[in-house]
Amino acid sequence: MGVAYQIDRKTVIRGGVGVVYNSTSNQTGSTTNTASANTPAFGQIVGRLQDGIPSDVSITWPTLTANAGQAVGSVVGSPTWLDRNAGRPMRLVQWNATLQREVGRDLVLEAGYVANRGIWEDAAGLTTPNAMSVAALNGLGFKDFSSASDAAFLQATIGNLNTSQKQTALAHGIGLPYGNFPTNQKVLQSLLPYPQYTGLISPVGAAQGYSWYDSLQAKMTKRFSHGLTFNANYTYAKTLSLTSSPDPFNRQLGKNLSAFDLPHQFRFTAQYQVQRIHSELPVLRDKVVAYALSGWGTGWALSYQSAFLVGLPTSTGTTPISQFLGYGPGPAQLMTGANPWSVDWNDYSGKHHTDPLDINCHCFDPTKTIVLNPNVWQNVPNGQFAANEGSLRWFRGMRSPVEDANFGRDFRVRERVSLNVRVEFTNIFNRTIYPGISLGSNGQNFSNQPVKFNSGPNVGLYSSGFGTINPTAGTNGQRSGSFVARLTV
Repeated sequence: MGVAYQIDRKTVIRGGVGVVYNSTSNQTGSTTNTASANTPAFGQIVGRLQDGIPSDVSITWPTLTANAGQAVGSVVGSPTWLDRNAGRPMRLVQWNATLQREVGRDLVLEAGYVANRGIWEDAAGLTTPNAMSVAALNGLGFKDFSSASDAAFLQATIGNLNTSQKQTALAHGIGLPYGNFPTNQKVLQSLLPYPQYTGLISPVGAAQGYSWYDSLQAKMTKRFSHGLTFNANYTYAKTLSLTSSPDPFNRQLGKNLSAFDLPHQFRFTAQYQVQRIHSELPVLRDKVVAYALSGWGTGWALSYQSAFLVGLPTSTGTTPISQFLGYGPGPAQLMTGANPWSVDWNDYSGKHHTDPLDINCHCFDPTKTIVLNPNVWQNVPNGQFAANEGSLRWFRGMRSPVEDANFGRDFRVRERVSLNVRVEFTNIFNRTIYPGISLGSNGQNFSNQPVKFNSGPNVGLYSSGFGTINPTAGTNGQRSGSFVARLTV
Protein backbone atom coordinates (compact mmCIF):
# COMPACT_ATOMS: atom_id res chain seq x y z
CA MET A 1 0.00 0.00 0.00
CA GLY A 2 1.45 3.35 -1.00
CA VAL A 3 0.56 7.01 -0.88
CA ALA A 4 1.93 10.08 -2.66
CA TYR A 5 1.31 13.78 -2.04
CA GLN A 6 2.43 16.62 -4.32
CA ILE A 7 3.60 19.49 -2.14
CA ASP A 8 4.21 21.81 -5.09
CA ARG A 9 4.84 21.56 -8.82
CA LYS A 10 8.32 20.11 -8.34
CA THR A 11 8.10 18.29 -5.00
CA VAL A 12 6.41 15.01 -4.12
CA ILE A 13 6.46 13.06 -0.87
CA ARG A 14 5.81 9.33 -1.02
CA GLY A 15 5.33 6.58 1.51
CA GLY A 16 4.51 2.91 1.48
CA VAL A 17 4.28 -0.29 3.48
CA GLY A 18 4.15 -3.88 2.34
CA VAL A 19 3.98 -7.36 3.82
CA VAL A 20 5.73 -10.25 2.09
CA TYR A 21 5.51 -13.93 3.00
CA ASN A 22 8.20 -16.32 1.85
CA SER A 23 7.48 -19.73 0.37
CA THR A 24 7.69 -22.70 2.71
CA SER A 25 10.51 -25.19 2.36
CA ASN A 26 10.25 -28.94 2.01
CA GLN A 27 11.70 -31.00 4.84
CA THR A 28 12.67 -34.64 4.50
CA GLY A 29 13.54 -37.33 6.99
CA SER A 30 16.73 -39.35 7.09
CA THR A 31 15.38 -42.88 6.72
CA THR A 32 14.89 -44.97 3.61
CA ASN A 33 12.42 -47.57 2.38
CA THR A 34 14.90 -49.58 0.30
CA ALA A 35 17.34 -52.29 1.27
CA SER A 36 20.00 -54.51 -0.30
CA ALA A 37 21.21 -57.90 0.90
CA ASN A 38 24.01 -56.40 2.96
CA THR A 39 22.45 -53.04 3.84
CA PRO A 40 19.07 -53.45 5.50
CA ALA A 41 16.96 -50.35 5.88
CA PHE A 42 15.51 -49.19 9.18
CA GLY A 43 13.12 -51.79 10.55
CA GLN A 44 14.24 -54.54 8.13
CA ILE A 45 16.09 -57.80 8.86
CA VAL A 46 17.71 -59.65 5.97
CA GLY A 47 17.99 -63.37 6.65
CA ARG A 48 18.01 -66.67 4.75
CA LEU A 49 16.51 -67.17 1.30
CA GLN A 50 13.93 -69.80 0.42
CA ASP A 51 13.30 -70.37 -3.30
CA GLY A 52 15.02 -67.07 -3.97
CA ILE A 53 12.67 -65.14 -1.69
CA PRO A 54 13.72 -63.78 1.74
CA SER A 55 11.70 -65.82 4.19
CA ASP A 56 12.20 -63.76 7.33
CA VAL A 57 12.40 -60.16 6.15
CA SER A 58 10.30 -57.96 8.41
CA ILE A 59 9.20 -54.86 6.51
CA THR A 60 7.45 -52.03 8.29
CA TRP A 61 6.85 -48.68 6.65
CA PRO A 62 6.91 -46.10 8.00
CA THR A 63 9.07 -47.14 10.93
CA LEU A 64 8.34 -44.93 13.91
CA THR A 65 10.04 -46.87 16.70
CA ALA A 66 12.57 -44.91 18.73
CA ASN A 67 15.44 -47.32 18.11
CA ALA A 68 15.10 -47.51 14.31
CA GLY A 69 18.50 -47.43 12.66
CA GLN A 70 20.41 -47.54 15.95
CA ALA A 71 22.25 -50.59 17.16
CA VAL A 72 21.69 -51.64 20.76
CA GLY A 73 24.04 -49.89 23.16
CA SER A 74 25.35 -47.34 20.65
CA VAL A 75 25.58 -43.57 20.43
CA VAL A 76 24.91 -42.15 16.97
CA GLY A 77 24.12 -38.91 15.21
CA SER A 78 20.50 -38.00 15.62
CA PRO A 79 17.93 -38.53 12.86
CA THR A 80 16.37 -35.45 11.28
CA TRP A 81 14.31 -33.61 13.84
CA LEU A 82 11.43 -31.56 12.46
CA ASP A 83 10.81 -28.42 14.47
CA ARG A 84 7.29 -27.89 15.77
CA ASN A 85 7.15 -24.60 13.83
CA ALA A 86 8.37 -26.06 10.54
CA GLY A 87 6.31 -24.91 7.57
CA ARG A 88 5.54 -21.47 8.97
CA PRO A 89 6.39 -18.99 6.18
CA MET A 90 8.87 -16.23 6.94
CA ARG A 91 7.28 -12.76 7.04
CA LEU A 92 8.89 -9.49 5.99
CA VAL A 93 7.34 -6.10 6.72
CA GLN A 94 8.75 -3.31 4.54
CA TRP A 95 8.17 0.43 4.66
CA ASN A 96 9.60 3.62 3.20
CA ALA A 97 9.21 7.41 3.27
CA THR A 98 10.68 9.34 0.34
CA LEU A 99 11.00 12.98 -0.73
CA GLN A 100 11.37 13.61 -4.48
CA ARG A 101 12.37 16.98 -5.95
CA GLU A 102 12.93 18.18 -9.50
CA VAL A 103 16.04 20.36 -9.67
CA GLY A 104 16.22 22.13 -13.00
CA ARG A 105 15.01 20.57 -16.20
CA ASP A 106 15.29 16.79 -16.58
CA LEU A 107 17.13 16.35 -13.25
CA VAL A 108 15.40 14.71 -10.27
CA LEU A 109 16.76 14.18 -6.75
CA GLU A 110 15.27 11.70 -4.31
CA ALA A 111 16.04 10.74 -0.69
CA GLY A 112 14.25 8.35 1.58
CA TYR A 113 14.26 6.05 4.57
CA VAL A 114 13.77 2.39 3.62
CA ALA A 115 13.54 -0.41 6.16
CA ASN A 116 12.19 -3.87 6.80
CA ARG A 117 11.76 -6.32 9.63
CA GLY A 118 11.83 -10.09 9.19
CA ILE A 119 10.39 -12.70 11.51
CA TRP A 120 10.01 -16.49 11.52
CA GLU A 121 13.18 -17.01 9.54
CA ASP A 122 14.72 -20.47 9.48
CA ALA A 123 17.06 -20.47 12.48
CA ALA A 124 18.04 -23.99 13.45
CA GLY A 125 20.95 -22.61 15.49
CA LEU A 126 18.55 -21.07 18.02
CA THR A 127 16.95 -24.38 18.97
CA THR A 128 19.32 -26.98 20.40
CA PRO A 129 17.45 -29.52 22.54
CA ASN A 130 20.57 -31.59 23.23
CA ALA A 131 22.62 -28.77 24.76
CA MET A 132 24.11 -28.89 28.22
CA SER A 133 23.26 -25.85 30.32
CA VAL A 134 25.19 -24.03 33.02
CA ALA A 135 22.25 -24.58 35.38
CA ALA A 136 22.32 -28.34 34.80
CA LEU A 137 26.04 -28.55 35.60
CA ASN A 138 25.55 -26.35 38.66
CA GLY A 139 22.90 -28.82 39.80
CA LEU A 140 25.50 -31.57 39.59
CA GLY A 141 27.92 -29.57 41.71
CA PHE A 142 30.14 -28.07 39.02
CA LYS A 143 30.62 -24.43 39.95
CA ASP A 144 34.09 -23.50 38.72
CA PHE A 145 34.14 -23.63 34.92
CA SER A 146 37.82 -22.74 34.83
CA SER A 147 38.83 -25.90 36.72
CA ALA A 148 41.19 -27.95 34.58
CA SER A 149 40.53 -31.10 36.63
CA ASP A 150 36.74 -30.82 36.24
CA ALA A 151 37.14 -30.18 32.51
CA ALA A 152 39.43 -33.21 32.18
CA PHE A 153 36.85 -35.32 34.04
CA LEU A 154 33.98 -34.31 31.75
CA GLN A 155 36.12 -34.93 28.65
CA ALA A 156 37.40 -38.29 29.89
CA THR A 157 36.18 -41.60 28.46
CA ILE A 158 33.91 -43.38 30.92
CA GLY A 159 35.71 -46.73 30.58
CA ASN A 160 39.13 -45.11 31.21
CA LEU A 161 38.37 -43.09 34.33
CA ASN A 162 41.20 -43.20 36.88
CA THR A 163 40.66 -43.67 40.58
CA SER A 164 40.43 -39.95 41.29
CA GLN A 165 37.94 -39.39 38.47
CA LYS A 166 35.77 -42.28 39.63
CA GLN A 167 35.63 -40.66 43.06
CA THR A 168 34.65 -37.39 41.37
CA ALA A 169 31.82 -39.17 39.54
CA LEU A 170 30.63 -40.68 42.81
CA ALA A 171 30.81 -37.33 44.59
CA HIS A 172 28.71 -35.66 41.90
CA GLY A 173 26.24 -38.54 41.64
CA ILE A 174 27.14 -39.30 38.04
CA GLY A 175 26.58 -42.74 36.57
CA LEU A 176 25.45 -44.26 33.29
CA PRO A 177 22.24 -42.70 31.96
CA TYR A 178 20.92 -46.20 31.13
CA GLY A 179 22.18 -49.74 31.51
CA ASN A 180 23.72 -50.39 28.11
CA PHE A 181 25.17 -46.91 27.55
CA PRO A 182 28.57 -47.51 25.89
CA THR A 183 31.56 -46.82 28.12
CA ASN A 184 33.65 -45.61 25.16
CA GLN A 185 31.80 -42.29 25.37
CA LYS A 186 32.86 -39.18 27.26
CA VAL A 187 31.36 -38.31 30.63
CA LEU A 188 29.88 -35.13 29.17
CA GLN A 189 28.02 -37.18 26.53
CA SER A 190 26.35 -39.21 29.28
CA LEU A 191 24.96 -36.02 30.87
CA LEU A 192 23.21 -34.65 27.80
CA PRO A 193 19.40 -34.57 27.65
CA TYR A 194 19.53 -37.17 24.83
CA PRO A 195 22.78 -39.04 25.53
CA GLN A 196 22.10 -41.59 22.76
CA TYR A 197 22.67 -38.83 20.17
CA THR A 198 25.79 -36.77 19.52
CA GLY A 199 25.80 -33.04 18.84
CA LEU A 200 23.50 -30.24 19.91
CA ILE A 201 20.72 -31.38 17.50
CA SER A 202 19.35 -28.52 15.43
CA PRO A 203 15.78 -29.22 14.29
CA VAL A 204 15.09 -28.29 10.68
CA GLY A 205 12.47 -25.71 9.84
CA ALA A 206 12.84 -23.86 13.15
CA ALA A 207 11.03 -20.61 12.31
CA GLN A 208 12.48 -18.52 15.10
CA GLY A 209 14.92 -16.15 13.40
CA TYR A 210 14.72 -12.37 13.02
CA SER A 211 16.30 -9.74 10.75
CA TRP A 212 16.52 -5.94 10.81
CA TYR A 213 17.33 -3.59 7.94
CA ASP A 214 17.48 0.21 8.03
CA SER A 215 18.81 2.47 5.30
CA LEU A 216 19.07 5.98 3.92
CA GLN A 217 18.79 5.88 0.14
CA ALA A 218 19.52 8.81 -2.15
CA LYS A 219 19.08 8.87 -5.92
CA MET A 220 19.79 11.30 -8.73
CA THR A 221 18.25 10.78 -12.18
CA LYS A 222 19.12 12.70 -15.33
CA ARG A 223 16.41 12.05 -17.87
CA PHE A 224 17.29 11.71 -21.53
CA SER A 225 18.42 14.98 -23.11
CA HIS A 226 21.24 15.87 -25.52
CA GLY A 227 21.89 12.14 -25.89
CA LEU A 228 22.57 11.57 -22.19
CA THR A 229 20.70 9.77 -19.43
CA PHE A 230 22.09 8.57 -16.12
CA ASN A 231 21.11 7.36 -12.69
CA ALA A 232 23.22 7.53 -9.53
CA ASN A 233 22.15 6.16 -6.17
CA TYR A 234 23.79 5.86 -2.79
CA THR A 235 22.71 3.70 0.13
CA TYR A 236 23.84 3.88 3.73
CA ALA A 237 22.47 0.84 5.54
CA LYS A 238 22.77 -1.53 8.46
CA THR A 239 21.62 -5.15 8.45
CA LEU A 240 21.27 -7.31 11.57
CA SER A 241 20.15 -10.88 11.97
CA LEU A 242 19.41 -13.38 14.71
CA THR A 243 19.55 -16.92 13.35
CA SER A 244 22.03 -18.59 15.70
CA SER A 245 23.61 -17.95 19.08
CA PRO A 246 26.88 -18.90 20.80
CA ASP A 247 24.78 -19.69 23.87
CA PRO A 248 21.45 -21.45 23.12
CA PHE A 249 20.21 -20.51 26.59
CA ASN A 250 20.86 -16.82 25.93
CA ARG A 251 19.64 -16.34 22.38
CA GLN A 252 20.03 -12.57 22.27
CA LEU A 253 23.81 -13.01 22.22
CA GLY A 254 23.32 -14.12 18.62
CA LYS A 255 21.95 -10.78 17.41
CA ASN A 256 24.76 -9.71 15.14
CA LEU A 257 25.64 -8.05 11.88
CA SER A 258 24.40 -10.03 8.93
CA ALA A 259 26.99 -11.54 6.61
CA PHE A 260 25.38 -9.35 3.93
CA ASP A 261 25.79 -6.09 5.86
CA LEU A 262 27.17 -3.41 3.52
CA PRO A 263 27.26 0.08 5.10
CA HIS A 264 28.00 1.96 1.86
CA GLN A 265 26.83 1.22 -1.67
CA PHE A 266 27.13 3.51 -4.68
CA ARG A 267 25.83 2.63 -8.14
CA PHE A 268 26.03 4.64 -11.34
CA THR A 269 24.53 3.80 -14.71
CA ALA A 270 24.79 6.02 -17.77
CA GLN A 271 24.03 5.93 -21.46
CA TYR A 272 25.18 8.40 -24.07
CA GLN A 273 24.47 8.50 -27.78
CA VAL A 274 26.18 10.88 -30.20
CA GLN A 275 23.50 13.07 -31.71
CA ARG A 276 23.19 13.66 -35.43
CA ILE A 277 25.98 16.03 -36.40
CA HIS A 278 25.09 19.39 -37.92
CA SER A 279 28.20 21.47 -38.36
CA GLU A 280 29.64 24.04 -40.72
CA LEU A 281 33.17 22.78 -40.22
CA PRO A 282 34.69 21.63 -43.52
CA VAL A 283 35.14 18.00 -42.50
CA LEU A 284 31.91 17.54 -40.54
CA ARG A 285 29.86 19.24 -43.24
CA ASP A 286 30.35 16.19 -45.43
CA LYS A 287 27.24 13.96 -45.14
CA VAL A 288 29.17 10.71 -45.25
CA VAL A 289 31.52 11.79 -42.46
CA ALA A 290 28.65 13.14 -40.37
CA TYR A 291 26.72 9.89 -40.76
CA ALA A 292 29.78 7.78 -39.89
CA LEU A 293 30.40 9.69 -36.65
CA SER A 294 26.78 10.06 -35.51
CA GLY A 295 24.68 7.52 -33.66
CA TRP A 296 27.45 5.79 -31.71
CA GLY A 297 26.53 5.06 -28.12
CA THR A 298 28.06 3.80 -24.91
CA GLY A 299 26.57 2.46 -21.71
CA TRP A 300 28.22 2.11 -18.30
CA ALA A 301 27.25 0.30 -15.12
CA LEU A 302 29.52 0.98 -12.14
CA SER A 303 29.08 -0.29 -8.60
CA TYR A 304 31.26 0.51 -5.59
CA GLN A 305 30.46 -0.76 -2.13
CA SER A 306 31.93 -1.65 1.24
CA ALA A 307 33.81 -4.91 1.43
CA PHE A 308 32.32 -7.90 3.18
CA LEU A 309 33.12 -8.54 6.83
CA VAL A 310 36.28 -10.35 7.83
CA GLY A 311 35.37 -13.06 10.31
CA LEU A 312 36.88 -13.22 13.78
CA PRO A 313 39.31 -15.96 14.79
CA THR A 314 38.10 -18.61 17.20
CA SER A 315 39.15 -18.53 20.82
CA THR A 316 40.83 -21.64 22.19
CA GLY A 317 42.57 -21.33 25.56
CA THR A 318 43.67 -24.04 27.97
CA THR A 319 40.28 -24.67 29.60
CA PRO A 320 37.59 -23.08 27.43
CA ILE A 321 34.00 -23.30 28.57
CA SER A 322 33.32 -25.57 25.60
CA GLN A 323 34.95 -28.40 27.55
CA PHE A 324 32.07 -28.12 30.03
CA LEU A 325 29.18 -27.33 27.69
CA GLY A 326 30.17 -28.54 24.23
CA TYR A 327 29.76 -25.03 22.78
CA GLY A 328 31.23 -21.55 23.25
CA PRO A 329 33.11 -19.48 24.21
CA GLY A 330 32.81 -17.35 21.04
CA PRO A 331 35.42 -15.46 19.01
CA ALA A 332 38.84 -14.40 20.16
CA GLN A 333 38.89 -10.86 21.52
CA LEU A 334 40.68 -7.92 19.93
CA MET A 335 42.77 -6.13 22.52
CA THR A 336 41.42 -2.74 23.57
CA GLY A 337 42.55 0.00 21.21
CA ALA A 338 44.47 -2.43 19.00
CA ASN A 339 44.42 -2.52 15.20
CA PRO A 340 44.00 -5.97 13.61
CA TRP A 341 45.98 -5.11 10.45
CA SER A 342 49.64 -5.94 10.08
CA VAL A 343 52.29 -3.50 11.29
CA ASP A 344 55.10 -5.42 9.64
CA TRP A 345 54.85 -5.24 5.85
CA ASN A 346 56.64 -4.09 2.71
CA ASP A 347 55.20 -2.06 -0.15
CA TYR A 348 55.86 -2.72 -3.83
CA SER A 349 59.02 -0.59 -3.72
CA GLY A 350 60.43 -2.74 -0.92
CA LYS A 351 60.03 -0.10 1.79
CA HIS A 352 59.27 -1.56 5.21
CA HIS A 353 56.27 -0.19 7.14
CA THR A 354 55.32 -0.38 10.81
CA ASP A 355 52.06 1.56 10.49
CA PRO A 356 48.79 -0.45 10.17
CA LEU A 357 48.24 -1.78 6.67
CA ASP A 358 45.44 -0.31 4.56
CA ILE A 359 43.99 -3.40 2.91
CA ASN A 360 42.69 -1.32 -0.03
CA CYS A 361 45.79 0.80 -0.69
CA HIS A 362 46.93 -1.28 -3.71
CA CYS A 363 50.47 -0.70 -2.50
CA PHE A 364 51.57 -4.21 -1.49
CA ASP A 365 51.77 -7.71 -2.94
CA PRO A 366 48.93 -9.73 -1.30
CA THR A 367 50.58 -13.04 -2.18
CA LYS A 368 53.71 -12.20 -0.18
CA THR A 369 52.22 -10.25 2.72
CA ILE A 370 50.67 -11.36 6.01
CA VAL A 371 47.91 -8.76 6.22
CA LEU A 372 46.68 -9.44 9.78
CA ASN A 373 48.47 -9.01 13.07
CA PRO A 374 48.19 -12.17 15.21
CA ASN A 375 49.60 -10.41 18.28
CA VAL A 376 46.54 -8.24 18.97
CA TRP A 377 44.14 -11.12 19.62
CA GLN A 378 43.63 -12.93 22.89
CA ASN A 379 41.72 -15.99 23.96
CA VAL A 380 38.60 -15.71 26.10
CA PRO A 381 39.44 -16.34 29.77
CA ASN A 382 38.96 -19.92 30.90
CA GLY A 383 35.40 -20.84 31.79
CA GLN A 384 33.84 -17.69 30.33
CA PHE A 385 31.95 -16.63 27.24
CA ALA A 386 33.40 -13.92 25.02
CA ALA A 387 32.63 -10.40 26.24
CA ASN A 388 32.01 -9.34 22.64
CA GLU A 389 30.20 -11.92 20.52
CA GLY A 390 29.45 -9.58 17.64
CA SER A 391 31.37 -8.87 14.46
CA LEU A 392 33.51 -5.74 14.12
CA ARG A 393 31.67 -3.61 11.59
CA TRP A 394 34.75 -1.76 10.41
CA PHE A 395 36.84 -4.95 10.03
CA ARG A 396 36.40 -5.64 6.33
CA GLY A 397 38.43 -7.11 3.51
CA MET A 398 39.27 -5.90 0.03
CA ARG A 399 36.62 -4.01 -1.90
CA SER A 400 35.55 -5.50 -5.22
CA PRO A 401 34.07 -2.91 -7.59
CA VAL A 402 31.87 -3.96 -10.49
CA GLU A 403 32.60 -2.02 -13.68
CA ASP A 404 30.95 -2.98 -16.97
CA ALA A 405 30.61 -1.04 -20.23
CA ASN A 406 29.44 -1.43 -23.81
CA PHE A 407 29.94 0.46 -27.08
CA GLY A 408 27.77 0.15 -30.18
CA ARG A 409 25.55 1.59 -32.85
CA ASP A 410 22.40 0.95 -34.88
CA PHE A 411 22.71 1.02 -38.68
CA ARG A 412 19.61 1.46 -40.79
CA VAL A 413 20.01 -0.89 -43.77
CA ARG A 414 16.55 -0.41 -45.23
CA GLU A 415 13.31 1.07 -44.00
CA ARG A 416 12.42 -2.07 -42.01
CA VAL A 417 15.88 -3.60 -41.66
CA SER A 418 18.45 -2.47 -39.08
CA LEU A 419 21.75 -3.82 -37.83
CA ASN A 420 22.96 -3.36 -34.27
CA VAL A 421 26.62 -3.96 -33.47
CA ARG A 422 28.18 -3.56 -30.04
CA VAL A 423 31.06 -4.68 -27.86
CA GLU A 424 30.34 -5.56 -24.22
CA PHE A 425 32.98 -5.65 -21.46
CA THR A 426 32.80 -6.96 -17.90
CA ASN A 427 35.41 -5.70 -15.42
CA ILE A 428 36.50 -3.26 -18.11
CA PHE A 429 39.44 -1.94 -16.06
CA ASN A 430 40.62 -5.52 -15.39
CA ARG A 431 40.77 -5.21 -11.62
CA THR A 432 42.15 -8.25 -9.80
CA ILE A 433 39.67 -9.76 -7.36
CA TYR A 434 41.44 -11.77 -4.67
CA PRO A 435 39.89 -14.45 -2.46
CA GLY A 436 39.14 -13.74 1.18
CA ILE A 437 41.66 -13.43 4.00
CA SER A 438 42.50 -16.70 5.71
CA LEU A 439 41.90 -16.88 9.44
CA GLY A 440 43.96 -20.04 9.73
CA SER A 441 43.01 -23.69 9.66
CA ASN A 442 41.92 -25.87 12.56
CA GLY A 443 39.16 -23.65 13.86
CA GLN A 444 40.33 -20.26 12.57
CA ASN A 445 43.10 -20.07 15.14
CA PHE A 446 45.12 -16.85 15.15
CA SER A 447 48.14 -18.83 16.34
CA ASN A 448 48.33 -20.80 13.06
CA GLN A 449 51.66 -19.99 11.47
CA PRO A 450 51.63 -18.98 7.78
CA VAL A 451 52.77 -21.66 5.32
CA LYS A 452 54.29 -21.12 1.87
CA PHE A 453 54.19 -23.20 -1.28
CA ASN A 454 57.45 -25.15 -1.46
CA SER A 455 57.07 -26.35 -5.05
CA GLY A 456 55.28 -25.57 -8.29
CA PRO A 457 54.65 -22.21 -9.98
CA ASN A 458 53.59 -20.54 -6.71
CA VAL A 459 56.68 -21.47 -4.71
CA GLY A 460 57.44 -18.80 -2.14
CA LEU A 461 53.86 -17.50 -1.98
CA TYR A 462 51.65 -18.02 1.05
CA SER A 463 49.29 -21.00 0.85
CA SER A 464 47.59 -20.89 4.26
CA GLY A 465 47.82 -19.59 7.79
CA PHE A 466 46.35 -16.73 9.75
CA GLY A 467 46.30 -13.43 7.86
CA THR A 468 47.35 -14.77 4.47
CA ILE A 469 45.78 -14.49 1.02
CA ASN A 470 46.07 -17.53 -1.24
CA PRO A 471 45.72 -16.46 -4.89
CA THR A 472 45.00 -20.05 -5.96
CA ALA A 473 41.87 -20.19 -3.78
CA GLY A 474 39.58 -18.21 -6.04
CA THR A 475 41.22 -15.27 -7.84
CA ASN A 476 38.78 -14.56 -10.66
CA GLY A 477 36.79 -11.93 -12.52
CA GLN A 478 39.36 -11.07 -15.18
CA ARG A 479 38.24 -8.68 -17.90
CA SER A 480 36.21 -10.27 -20.66
CA GLY A 481 34.55 -8.91 -23.75
CA SER A 482 32.16 -10.10 -26.40
CA PHE A 483 31.15 -8.82 -29.81
CA VAL A 484 27.42 -8.85 -30.60
CA ALA A 485 25.72 -8.26 -33.93
CA ARG A 486 21.94 -8.35 -34.31
CA LEU A 487 19.96 -7.98 -37.51
CA THR A 488 16.34 -6.86 -37.09
CA VAL A 489 13.91 -7.33 -39.97
